[in-house]
Amino acid sequence: MKETFNFGNDYSDVFLHTQHVLPQSHVQNASNPLEGYPRLQELHRLKAEQVALAACKRFGSRTPQPQIQARLEEWVKQGLEFDVVMIGGCPGDSNQCGHGNGVRLPTRDELKALPIAKLTPRPSIAFLWVPGSQIDMGRKVMESWGFRRSEDVVFFPSSMSSVHYPPRFESMDNSYPTPIVQASTWHCIMGLKGTVRRSEDVHLINCNVDTDVIVESPDSVIQGIVPQSIFQLIENFALMNRRLHIVPINQEFSEKPLPVMTRPGWVVLSPDVLLNNFSAKAYNEEIGKVGKLVSITEEIDKLRPKSPKNE
Repeated sequence: MKETFNFGNDYSDVFLHTQHVLPQSHVQNASNPLEGYPRLQELHRLKAEQVALAACKRFGSRTPQPQIQARLEEWVKQGLEFDVVMIGGCPGDSNQCGHGNGVRLPTRDELKALPIAKLTPRPSIAFLWVPGSQIDMGRKVMESWGFRRSEDVVFFPSSMSSVHYPPRFESMDNSYPTPIVQASTWHCIMGLKGTVRRSEDVHLINCNVDTDVIVESPDSVIQGIVPQSIFQLIENFALMNRRLHIVPINQEFSEKPLPVMTRPGWVVLSPDVLLNNFSAKAYNEEIGKVGKLVSITEEIDKLRPKSPKNE
C-alpha cells in the first residue's frame, strides 16, 4: 500500500498534544466574517435597518433565579406570548463556573419546568444554550416544550482564557457522567413549533443570511452572557417581533459575573439584567405600535439567498 502524507495544518492534533492554542484560534476572518462578500455586507446592513425600525424599546425584568418559573407563569396568565424565545447563556471556567464555586447552570428538570409551551404560539422558534457535551439533554428539553430540534448554532470561544470557554466539570443534568473528552464549544439548539416552510413562509423567516457557526472575535469589546452576534443571527433569520431572552443562571457568587444586557426589540428576564422596567401593559402597547412582524424591502428580498422550491 502506497504511503500517503498529509501536508495540511492539523490544528486539532496540535491542540491535543500541546493544550495551548484552540483550533478555532486560527480562523483568519473571525473579526470580520463578511470581509470579501460585498453582497452579504449590504444585505446585513439593510436587515439591521429594518430590524431597528420595527424594534420595540428595551425591556428587562430582574427576577431571582428561583422565581423565574413563577414570573413566567404570571405572564402566561396575563396573556403574553412570544414568537422567539432564547434560553440560557455561555458562562465559562474563567467565571469560576462549577459545582458550588460561583455560577450555577439550570438543571434539566428546572429547564423542563419553564412554561415555554404556554408562552409560545404556533408557529414559534426557541433557542436553547447548552455546552457541547449536553446536546442530547437539550434536545429532550426542547421536546418537553413542544419544539422539534431543527438546527444547531455552534459557538467557538476564541481561546481557553475566554470568558465563554465551557466549564470543565459543570453538568446541567446530574444523571450524566462527567465527560472524558473536554468540549470547547457551546451549542445553541434551535427548535421549531408548528410548521414553517423555508421557501414559502418568507414573511416569517429568511434563511441562509448567516451561517450556523459563530467564532468569537478576538477583538470583541462587549462580553455579555451570550455572544452579541447571536442576536443579529436570530434577528436576520426570524421576522417575528416578539422576542424573549430568559437567563436562568445564578451568578450571585461569581468572581467575574458576565453582564446580562438588554437590546432593542427584546424582553430580557434574568437575576442580573441591567434594566428592570418590564410591565405587560407597556410591552403590549409597544408591540401595538411596531407590529408583530419585521417587514422586508424589495432590495432585501433580491439580495437574500433563496431556498430552492420543491417541484
